Amino acid sequence: MKDKNNAKDISKTEEAVHDYFSLMESKGEAYSPDFDESGVLGRIQHDINKSPVRLSKNWRRWIAVASCITLLAGSIVAWQLWNNRSHFELVSLEDVKILPAHGTAILTLANGEKISLDQLQPNSLITTVDGIRVSKNANGEITYSAADNLKLNHIANHHIETPKGGFYTLLLPDGSKVWLNAETKIKYPIHFGGSERRIELQGEAYFKVTHDATKPFIVKTDKQEITVLGTSFNVEAYGKDLEATTLVEGSVKISSGQRRLLLEPGQQAIVDSKNAIQKKQVDDSQYTAWINGDFSFVDTEINEVMSQISRWYNIDIVYDQKGNDLRLSGMVARNKPLDTVLNILEMTGKVKFELEVNPNNQERRIRVKII
Repeated sequence: MKDKNNAKDISKTEEAVHDYFSLMESKGEAYSPDFDESGVLGRIQHDINKSPVRLSKNWRRWIAVASCITLLAGSIVAWQLWNNRSHFELVSLEDVKILPAHGTAILTLANGEKISLDQLQPNSLITTVDGIRVSKNANGEITYSAADNLKLNHIANHHIETPKGGFYTLLLPDGSKVWLNAETKIKYPIHFGGSERRIELQGEAYFKVTHDATKPFIVKTDKQEITVLGTSFNVEAYGKDLEATTLVEGSVKISSGQRRLLLEPGQQAIVDSKNAIQKKQVDDSQYTAWINGDFSFVDTEINEVMSQISRWYNIDIVYDQKGNDLRLSGMVARNKPLDTVLNILEMTGKVKFELEVNPNNQERRIRVKII
């Protein structure tokens, strides 16, 4: 008999939980700071008590009921938080101007101090480390300067990171110039004092390397090492399955695992997750258009098109259809608002875009609809 009463109490709790969530879903209510959790639990307990249950000395029975109520409290909070994150509304792209990336990055010094570079004035000294001056020049670029005979026992490393919606340019200690695309990280020594000039890269960067026959310039990514003496090239290494190195001037050697490959201008090396290297002829202007302020798409997969847009405008992308093989071609300036870029892509007649905004946290995303 006691077991039946126990089951009856639990059944009432489950029924009350079901009724509450059904009511919430029918109203389409979302979480708000005014959500009264204790009040909800009180109403549910009131529903349970509408039909009196004879008290029992079976303590396990009441623990079971209490456990259901505790579980309910956690379930309500979790459901509300999930509903808060997942609720999006359709908004006109013309009504919300989403601006392109701007020159912003974070410089991390060897001691861990972080400096917001876009907050610094041009022609300003950032810091002096072991006799090396780190400055921001009149063009807004980070520069390193030291005496020619400088010798250091320990060479510190600096990091620069651009966020989504950001880009930056710096001059390395040897005078080599680096353009950093959005969502990119670079690590480099503050002085190239050894037998090589070695840096590390995640993301995309264009390099114009100062020639030095005695010190090869080496770019290390997750899947490859690129060795040069003095040249211009683009590296895309966003942590995807493939990495691409496109040579504009000079020559470079690509190393991945035990494989080696030499590139000539107008050639591109593709490295996959198994360290295989593929070489092909390309129009290098397509892969360097971004440093000149353009998006350039030539038979480009829709996923890659939208990845570039996501990074540049700092916006999430969702698709109505996955695995679509749609490819797009076109060129548009990267200094335009997002709606202008998407309108141009819609002119292909192959795709439509919608802007969705979460009213609770103002999170924005673009929905891609293949026609």
